[in-house]
Formats: sequence, C-alpha cells, structure tokens
Amino acid sequence: MSVTTGTLGLVPGSSNGGDTGSRRGPRMPRWGSGRSDPVAQYLAPRLGLAPKTVEHMLRHGPRAVNELAAEIVRAFVTLGDHVRLARFLAPIRAAEAGFTSAFSGDLVQRAQQADAVEDVTESAYLMSQNPDELRRWKHRLELQLATTLELLTAIESRLENT
Repeated sequence: MSVTTGTLGLVPGSSNGGDTGSRRGPRMPRWGSGRSDPVAQYLAPRLGLAPKTVEHMLRHGPRAVNELAAEIVRAFVTLGDHVRLARFLAPIRAAEAGFTSAFSGDLVQRAQQADAVEDVTESAYLMSQNPDELRRWKHRLELQLATTLELLTAIESRLENT
C-alpha cells in the first residue's frame, strides 16, 4: 500500500452515499478513500501489529499513544529530569524533522556554527532587550536546537552500529 503525503487522501465532504440507518445519518468514510486509516496501514507491518490495533493507538483518549507519551513528558518535567526528557524526545523530534544525516565532521562543524550564531544573537538580545532581537534569538535557538538534535541522532545511530 502506498501512503500519500499531505492530506493522506482526505476528501472533504465525501460520502459513501449510503445511509447506515444510524441516528447520525449517512456514514462518511473516515479517510476519503475508505474505512481504514492509511497511517495505520503503513505502520502496522513496521510495528508488528494489526492495522486496527494501530488505529486504536492513534485515537485520542487516555490510552492513546500520544496521551501516554505526554504523561511521560509531564513526569520528566515534574521531576526535573531534563536529561532523560531530551533522550526520550530525541527520536520523536528526529522522526518529525526527517533527520537522516550520518555522523560527519561537516555535521559537527554545522552544529558548532549554529551554536556560535545562537550565542551571538543571545548576547545581542541581552544587551538590547529589544523584542526584534528576542525574535531573532528565538529563531537562532530553534536552528541551533534542530542542528544539535540532528547531531545527537547521528551520534546515537553511530553508537547503535558499533
């Protein structure tokens, strides 16, 4: 099964055209092209689970995987364990950003440069207290964080392969 990007095949206002007799009226396909979640279809073989099981994991509610992860994050924050929080979030952030970089001197240098630029921008804000400088600092901090996470992911990947 191929998975499309973007809207995942969602067709607003589409209907299967039939009335199921439920009180809610005609049954609408949940994903435009049918009744099964394309993300669940994609993930099921990778996770070794049934597609319906993955659908249940992706739904909202107290047992949904995102709610369980949020509770874990709250525990790390509450207990002040920022090191384990960073380790826990690193693969999530890497997957979200699509990091696939291999560990290299160039990557280390880019991370160092991003850190240096962020330091200069931080100093500029602290000296001026200007809201524009604060916005620039925030932007540079986000870039520095992204590059550092890319480096961290590459290091973790290298460690796993040694």
